[in-house]
Amino acid sequence: MANSLSLSTIVFLMPEVERSLPVRGINYDTGVNYAANELSRAFWHASAVENDMEVIATELGCTAVAILGTKLERVEEAATLALGHHLDVWLQPRLIEGTWEESLELLGETARIAEDLRTRHHASVTLNVGCELSLFMKGILPGKDFLWRMRGLMVYWLAMPVFNRRLNAYLQTAAQTAREYFNGPITYSAGEWEGVDWEPFDYVGVDYYRDRHNRLTYVDGLRKLASHGKPVVVTEFGCCSFEGAHKKGGAGFMIVNWRGDPPTVKAGFVRDEQVQADYIEELVDLYKEEGIHGAFLYAFSEPRNIHTENPRTDLDMASYGLVKVVRGETADEPEVWNEKLAFSRLAGAYGDSRNS
Repeated sequence: MANSLSLSTIVFLMPEVERSLPVRGINYDTGVNYAANELSRAFWHASAVENDMEVIATELGCTAVAILGTKLERVEEAATLALGHHLDVWLQPRLIEGTWEESLELLGETARIAEDLRTRHHASVTLNVGCELSLFMKGILPGKDFLWRMRGLMVYWLAMPVFNRRLNAYLQTAAQTAREYFNGPITYSAGEWEGVDWEPFDYVGVDYYRDRHNRLTYVDGLRKLASHGKPVVVTEFGCCSFEGAHKKGGAGFMIVNWRGDPPTVKAGFVRDEQVQADYIEELVDLYKEEGIHGAFLYAFSEPRNIHTENPRTDLDMASYGLVKVVRGETADEPEVWNEKLAFSRLAGAYGDSRNS
């Protein structure tokens, strides 16, 4: 009888066995072209990035950092700085509204950089071939831009098998492109709505935000991901800093009217950092309980989302950043940030995982 039990079943029957979270990570945005002719990190200050990597490695207790961006020279420099602090790096090119051909070209260039970093530094480097491409890349879901495609998800839901075939056709080619230039492990950051064929990948990766819609099924979702027989990595999780943000999960950023000039927080939302802190700690504990291989908080900072005392202009309420930006970056000066309540809570949760 005992010989017929799988290893995962045996572990679930042994609650006294403490589990660790081997990959304890955070996402670091080097600048993504979410808006035309504009990056989410407008300016680049290598000395500030160096400081952030030191904080990530020493104060947060991370073992890894996911470095994402559109400009590969920034991605490479940030990765080099992270490796200098003994962090494992997970590289992800992120090109918003790219075509199939443009996305593959950027991926191939990233794969070459990843292989060079891996061999030159004798380091642990993982390549992520993309993020939620049904939304962010042209040609899978209909819609003039990713915000329209996001709003249309409920409409497209019944037809997702068709769109998933398009997505998996691209991912098969992307995996082949990655393997052509890179000899380390690869993954993909799937949206919860995407049905991915994980056969070409070393890790099952998912951006998995808990919200009011999936709260009761969240653990079942983690176990379903584990059923693929590969290590599961939650490539994004996190929460914003306002009352009720835990119910919105990955949609928390939509409390802002981003098309306004300037963008403003919609009326009625109240800042609450405790919500973010509790959410993050609960999920890290859950990942350890469920034997998840790794998790990457989204994100260290969001430079565009400046904190102010005015609730209508406090864009940090809609930020997933672990730190709040209190002075925006300029060409001459980097951003200035302060820790949020979640900072120490993540450090404690990651530290407990390291010591277990």
